[in-house]
Amino acid sequence: MDSKNQSISDDFDQDYGQFDTDEMDDIAIWEYGENYMITYILLKIVFTILSLTCNVPAGIFTPVFTIGAVFGQLYCSYLLRIMFALGYHDTIKYRGMYSIIGAAALTATVTRTLSVAVMTLELLGHLSHVVPIISSVLTAYIISEMIYPESFYEAMFKLRGLEDLLKKKGQILIRNVLEFEDRFTDFNFLHTEMDVA
Repeated sequence: MDSKNQSISDDFDQDYGQFDTDEMDDIAIWEYGENYMITYILLKIVFTILSLTCNVPAGIFTPVFTIGAVFGQLYCSYLLRIMFALGYHDTIKYRGMYSIIGAAALTATVTRTLSVAVMTLELLGHLSHVVPIISSVLTAYIISEMIYPESFYEAMFKLRGLEDLLKKKGQILIRNVLEFEDRFTDFNFLHTEMDVA
């Protein structure tokens, strides 16, 4: 390490102290963490609603994925407090897995897709947590289907007055949805020469 980087590292250590991984397990350090997580969830929900009500709505996958990750971490934090109060220490090794499982489960609930489990496993890069991720995604999917049997996308279709398209689910052709000009309806324009002048 060169002298400039060493001095930056020393300055950080002097100002903030050495970072120790044991601090992650200390519940007292996370005392205000739950409040920050709850605030984040509420603000993220409000801003996601605002972005979805625009004329050109933004996506729903990423905001729900991040909210699910924070819910997973919040669940882990409360679970650690309960376990600590019951006298069980060092019961949870990997706090981050709760974030990953929460993100996958909440996204599967909202989008009603099981492929979220596969995408989450690809994000992880290894298959060591296949069972908890797939079981949480399946459980979330089944419970959400029992509560309200429509995905977010189907609800948005109904809100925008496109129920007829929902009835034809799986049989929709793009030319029936979009209004093409007459010369585009038979798709012969693909085989004609176009003048570029």
